[in-house]
Amino acid sequence: MENTDLILCESDKDHYIKILDKYFTIYQQYLIPLVDKMNSDFAEMQIKDISYDLDDVADLFVSAENSFIASLICLEYQKWQHSVYLFISHENLMNDYPIEECVEYEIRGGVREKLKKYGINVNEFESWDKIQEMRLLVNTIKHFTGHSYNDLKKLRPDFFELYNGFDIERSALSSGDFVLNLTGNDYISYHKALISFWNELYITLNDNKF
Repeated sequence: MENTDLILCESDKDHYIKILDKYFTIYQQYLIPLVDKMNSDFAEMQIKDISYDLDDVADLFVSAENSFIASLICLEYQKWQHSVYLFISHENLMNDYPIEECVEYEIRGGVREKLKKYGINVNEFESWDKIQEMRLLVNTIKHFTGHSYNDLKKLRPDFFELYNGFDIERSALSSGDFVLNLTGNDYISYHKALISFWNELYITLNDNKF
C-alpha cells in the first residue's frame, strides 16, 4: 500500500484520549476502593487475631491486587493499539482504498512499523520508551516466558522481586499462577504514556503541515 497523508484533528485526538480515560475511571472508582477494602479487612484480621494463616491471606490479597492491575494494563494497552490501527485504517479509507485492503493492512505489523510508513518516527516521542516497557509487560503477563519476559526482567527487575516473602517466580512455576510485583503507580505511569502518545502524534502530524 502506498503512503498517504494522515490527518488527526483535535476532536479525534480527544476522542481517543477519552477512550483511554474510561479505563482510568475504572481504576479510580472501582479498583482503588477495592484494594483499600482488602487492606482494611487484612488489618482488622491482624487486630482481632482471627484464626487464619495470615501469610496465606496476605499472599492472596497481593495476588488479587496485582491481577486486577495487570488486567487493567493489558486491556488499556490493547485498546490503545487497536485505536491506532483503526485510526490508520480510517485515514486510508478516506483516501479511497478498498475496505478489504484497509482491514488486511490493519492486522499486519506493529504501531511503530505502521507509522514509520508515513514518515513518523515514534522513537522520538517522549512517551515511547514507557509504551515499549508496557508492551513487554503485557506480553509477559500473557505468555510468562519468552523474549519479552527476559527483556522486562532486565528493564524492571523490581517487578520480579520478593514481595513480603512471596516468591513470585517460584510460585508461578509451582502453581501456574504468575503474579508480578505491580502497583497502582505503575498503571498510572502507563496510562499517562498512552495519553501523551496521542498528544505527541497530534503535534507531529500538524507540525508537518507547515
